[in-house]
Amino acid sequence: MHEVQMDFLAAEEGWQMLQDRSDIVSARGAALKALARVHGLQMLDAGGIARRMVLGDARDSNVMVRTMQGGGVEVWFVDMDWAGFEGEARYPPFMSPMVAWPDGASDGELITQQHDTLLLVSAE
Repeated sequence: MHEVQMDFLAAEEGWQMLQDRSDIVSARGAALKALARVHGLQMLDAGGIARRMVLGDARDSNVMVRTMQGGGVEVWFVDMDWAGFEGEARYPPFMSPMVAWPDGASDGELITQQHDTLLLVSAE
């Protein structure tokens, strides 16, 4: 069994997909900083070994942002069903050919932190 907790990121509370932001350049910068923080985190695997994470699908449509009081940008990554440990998580079969995936990101291949970053940067 797995517990899934979800939050509703409402437009009324300022949340928008990164791709819909009018200030997309500064919001993308905040998203890249947040992604770097995620990539720097270490999670314990089942054997108690600290490992780094990958997201797998860090496209603009899976990045939610909102401007905070004081002007900072809050970032949440969503739709992380491909996320896992670096060196273990793999892309699913039948990836969309409509997406400009980075080189090496294809059906069954290992997901890398570089792929995550390139996906987020490539939409610029």
